[in-house]
Amino acid sequence: MALFGLVIAAAIVAALTIARRPPDLRGPARGVAIALLATGALIAIHLVPAALGVMTRGTVAVMAAAVLVAAIVDWRRTARQRSGSRDLSSTGSRV
Repeated sequence: MALFGLVIAAAIVAALTIARRPPDLRGPARGVAIALLATGALIAIHLVPAALGVMTRGTVAVMAAAVLVAAIVDWRRTARQRSGSRDLSSTGSRV
């Protein structure tokens, strides 16, 4: 059951990353990109605690939560920056 949570966290991180970075990526290429990033995130979630020498179930879960929180914060910051640039560009003033 714990592995399911880790896989879901990695998939959400990958989906958020692909949703904001290359907006023109569509179809099967988008699915492959999400799968590749989810696999990389899942490997990183396990590899970082192992490299630090604290490989337990708890540290892997904490690492998964930390990666997920970082992805959500970055996604919100990117969305806020994009909406701010749209507001400035929609004023119609030219310099």
